[in-house]
Amino acid sequence: MLSEWRQFLGRGLPYERTCPQLPLHPSVLEEAQRLARSGELEAAVSLFRHVLTLDARLSFQPEAEASKWAAQGLLDKGATLAYQRQV
Repeated sequence: MLSEWRQFLGRGLPYERTCPQLPLHPSVLEEAQRLARSGELEAAVSLFRHVLTLDARLSFQPEAEASKWAAQGLLDKGATLAYQRQV
């Protein structure tokens, strides 16, 4: 898990798979998606790129993936504002 990695090893050391026979933990992709949804595109693209180095079975363009999740974040924000009648 990414949270445990950061807890025990800190944020300065990039996440690595500790069990090569297991798939990449979903929390790593979820963090990249969260970063993109919150508008932190540069950090999201960087993490998406790192994910590709960790799991060769994954296939996506980091910039496009970050943009997709950033758009979803904007849609979510718009829906929240509309629900609150702040549009």
